[in-house]
Parts: sequence; structure tokens; C-alpha cells
Amino acid sequence: VTNQTQYQSLDAYLSEDATQHISYGNLLNRFAMVEDSRYFVWTTHHAAYDGFSIALVLRKVQQLYDGAEVQPTVSVARLVKYISDLDQEKSKQFWESYLESTSTVHYPRMTSSSSSGQAALPDAEQQVTMALESSSLSSGDITMSTIIRAAWGLVISRYSESDDVVFGTTMSGRTVPIQDIEHMSGPTITTVPVRVLVSPKQDVRQWLKR
Repeated sequence: VTNQTQYQSLDAYLSEDATQHISYGNLLNRFAMVEDSRYFVWTTHHAAYDGFSIALVLRKVQQLYDGAEVQPTVSVARLVKYISDLDQEKSKQFWESYLESTSTVHYPRMTSSSSSGQAALPDAEQQVTMALESSSLSSGDITMSTIIRAAWGLVISRYSESDDVVFGTTMSGRTVPIQDIEHMSGPTITTVPVRVLVSPKQDVRQWLKR
């Protein structure tokens, strides 16, 4: 932990800290005490945490601060071993079968960068926010997650002019059969391809159940 007492304000330290990039090959975590130890600052790379694990870490910090008993951390080595022991050939066969005969196009379409001449993704210029209410469809074997993915699939289908679309989605990874994985204070997230076959004439509920 670095004692950054030379900074007179938290904002000054955060501004300076933001200029110090974190990258692979270097430390993925930085800790500092600012303003005579009034503030504790933790700067971390996303490779070292996910939304689930960071909540676990902060909960342990609160328990230590309160003088409560803290349970031992579950090692990420269990997850590494589980992944290493997977049948790679079966995994390859599964994804090849899942993505067989895909006829997808890129969305958004790549553009040429005027400075480098290399292909680049266009910058997003607008942001749309919507509040989703609990739907009667979000029950049983149709979850809100399924509805959101289906909606995104429809958007991509519309703008790419394709009824067969594939996009990546990030999963928590906390459902794999590893003992105490819910207490693992490390990232378990994984990103997998999701294929959506749009059927304009099919009933919505039946389409969502596919």
C-alpha cells in the first residue's frame, strides 16, 4: 500500500492515478492511503475482478473493519483446474455444431481509419436508456435475460438485414460445478457467442422458448 500523503485532496490523487495505465505484465492492482490515511483507494484491472467478486472483496473489507470474523478466500485455482480438465475436443465440436452454416455480416460495419488506414469500429454518438418492467413473458422457462438477448438479436437482424445473427454475451460463470464457487473472490466471467435465428412469422412466446 502506497501512502500518498502528498496529495491534499482525493480528487487530485484520482486525477493523477487515472493517468497511470494498468496493463498485462504489470501490477493489476494498486492501493493507496490518501490525505493522512483518511481515504483508502483501490485501483484494479478488470482482469482481476468481476461484478460478483468485487462485492465479495468489499464485504470482507467491511468485516475486517468491523472486527468480524472473515472466512478464508476460495482459491481461483479450482476454476483454473476445472477449465484445464475440460474435454477440449468436445468443446470444439459443440461450438462448431452450434455455429454451423452461419451466414452473418458485421454489425456495426467496420470503417477505414483516416489516420492509420486500418479498419475500425465507428464511435457511438447516442445513448438510449429504457426501464424494463417485469413482463408476463418473464416467467417459467423464459427469463428477462432471454427477452433482452432476443431484443438485441432483433436489432442486429434489422440493421444487418440478416435473419441469422451472432453476438457475444458475458456470463457470470458462477453456475459451473465447483465447490464454493459463490465464495470465490476472483473473476469467473466468460463471454460466449449467442446465435439468434429470427422467425418473423413465428409466435413470440414459441420463438423465445427456442
